[in-house]
Amino acid sequence: MRWLFRTVLSRVPDEKETGLLTDALAQQRYHAGADAKAAEAIVAAGESVPKQAGPATETAAWTMVANLVLNLDETVTRN
Repeated sequence: MRWLFRTVLSRVPDEKETGLLTDALAQQRYHAGADAKAAEAIVAAGESVPKQAGPATETAAWTMVANLVLNLDETVTRN
């Protein structure tokens, strides 16, 4: 979690941010586990072939958390 945040935002997340992202990951793991076919569709989306490094449900959960961090106002440069 810290690596993702630091790579995208060039800073370490504070305790509140870490807690929010940890909660988001738990929620995404729950949703991915509840619908494995949807999780597989998330992992298979796009042009690159998935490496199958782990379960699709875990990869999908992390994909959604990464998407969350990449779409933060702090991440997006406007103008």
